[in-house]
Amino acid sequence: QANLALSEAYLGGRGCSRDLDEARRYAEVAMTLDSSMRKVADHVLLLVGIAYFKSDAEDKAKELLTILAEGDQVEAQLTLGDICFREEDYGGAKHWLLEAALQDSPPEEHYGSALLGAVNCCAMLGLHCEERFWFRVISNWARANVLEPSDAKRYEAAHKHLRKLRAFCRGCAVALDGPTRKLCKGCKTYCYCSRE
Repeated sequence: QANLALSEAYLGGRGCSRDLDEARRYAEVAMTLDSSMRKVADHVLLLVGIAYFKSDAEDKAKELLTILAEGDQVEAQLTLGDICFREEDYGGAKHWLLEAALQDSPPEEHYGSALLGAVNCCAMLGLHCEERFWFRVISNWARANVLEPSDAKRYEAAHKHLRKLRAFCRGCAVALDGPTRKLCKGCKTYCYCSRE
């Protein structure tokens, strides 16, 4: 417990990298000395990882948060998803955001945000069929739950993007309207014109 107290004291320090390194070191020592303190130490390490992230020490944040995320810690997975997205590593972001969404059982506060982040990643990667799949999952969940205001805006933007994909023929790029539009029977994401 003394090591955790020291870790928290360093975490609450001036915020320099040395303080965060010391906070991490003491939390890791606490975990090795007393396995019953693991949950508390994990939480302190999560706070250290987030502090690294906020102080622009993203490499240290990624290293520490990856360890925690692989241990199924949802907050670490979400933060890693944010880091990867900022670095334009949309594949990595999608992976961690989906891990967070699928770990959040039953779906709680992070579920909608994590899935919408994954939908955005799919759009950025051009994985539009997968984008539509995860959008349908979040749509079904949103019928029974309330989205946060910022998530509601992201939801509407994703919906608009998916509708836009159907405005042009996937084969020849001609603008489609009404009777000339034929929805793909497989993925139901794209439309095609009636031309052969």
